[in-house]
Amino acid sequence: MPTKTVQDQIRDHFIRKCDFNSYEPDYFISIHYFSRNTKDEIVKHHKWINKVISDVFNPYDLNPVLQAYFIEKGKRQVKKIGKQKVLDTIIDCYELDDEIEVVDGKRHSHLMLSLPYVPLDKPNKNIRKLWSYMFHDIGGKPPSWMFEEERDLMHETIEFALRERCASFLQGGDQCIDIQSIHEGREFKSTGEKGWKGAVSYLCKHITKTEDWDEVFDQDNSNVLDKDLRHLLQ
Repeated sequence: MPTKTVQDQIRDHFIRKCDFNSYEPDYFISIHYFSRNTKDEIVKHHKWINKVISDVFNPYDLNPVLQAYFIEKGKRQVKKIGKQKVLDTIIDCYELDDEIEVVDGKRHSHLMLSLPYVPLDKPNKNIRKLWSYMFHDIGGKPPSWMFEEERDLMHETIEFALRERCASFLQGGDQCIDIQSIHEGREFKSTGEKGWKGAVSYLCKHITKTEDWDEVFDQDNSNVLDKDLRHLLQ
């Protein structure tokens, strides 16, 4: 039998030990930021996002809300940093040319979120308040047909809450928040695996050594593991 890679070990341990086995995640949320943030800055953003989700969907702290945050770096990019004199040896003359450097891509986040007990047919007071802004032009409530596709209504409610209360650090435009449903019957992003386990495989794609776990996973704001997963590998 071939030896498992570190990526395989971490993925498999996470899948076996995490609390998503009790409450499967419903949503895969990609979050893009306005600035080129450090990991520490993104961890602070995650803390605020948790507060927003709790305030809106679990204001009385009665229901389980499970969150797992993964941080991903974008592709490295070429950046112009100024002009420099360069000798053109053909015409024996100096010319101005772009001075460039290669920089790391901007970090963004992926949140796997489980909200198992949030009835939209009997919304709590904070969801009702949010809807009063979302649907202010039609009486402050979602139209009745939206309750037939409750998952879509939940998507819109989550997105509106995050855009409204996290605007100071989110990237502008439509792409700052992308919410996908996690379906057990659908392969997740060409990983070859389905459902939330396929999502975990996708999120672990850049892990090649144990130390990468620190850069990829936000242990401070995730609540699906009892302890740092690296201890499970020892």
